[in-house]
Amino acid sequence: MTGIINKIPARSKIVNSLVSVIQVVERECSGQSQNVNSTTLAKAQTGGSDAFYVTIDNVGASNYVYVTMTFVTFSATTANAVGSSAGMFRGSTKICEFIHYANYSRQNGVSGTRELGSLQTIQYMDKSPGTGTNTYHLGLRSDGTASAVLVPPGLSVFTAMEIQV
Repeated sequence: MTGIINKIPARSKIVNSLVSVIQVVERECSGQSQNVNSTTLAKAQTGGSDAFYVTIDNVGASNYVYVTMTFVTFSATTANAVGSSAGMFRGSTKICEFIHYANYSRQNGVSGTRELGSLQTIQYMDKSPGTGTNTYHLGLRSDGTASAVLVPPGLSVFTAMEIQV
């Protein structure tokens, strides 16, 4: 597929360039992640191993990889701190983080845990650091030790698209 685009990525000086999609990889995961109780972005894992990721092979050194991750998060807190964030790692390097704050719901007059379920899609245009294989992992962060965030059982979809400019 070839076409004209206006900008890739927003911080780039690429304007009205001819681009080609080299390859598209999609990975689905239906597992549940472990709770994340971290104030810094941490990889979402199942049973202590990485499960929420997509790998794209044979990426050209000067190419971009457009990554999308669609998933549901479930957050809970007993504190007044509300919110969490999701982001991406390329390997072990954090490449982006998107903060998501919303009011947790709790029935009037009921004390205890506040909960929030949210369908999220995050997207990032990454310039490949070199030729080879790139693995992109979902990262999660909670507001602190009184909060937790996880990916519940259900279908999560991770897509990576290599683009040549």
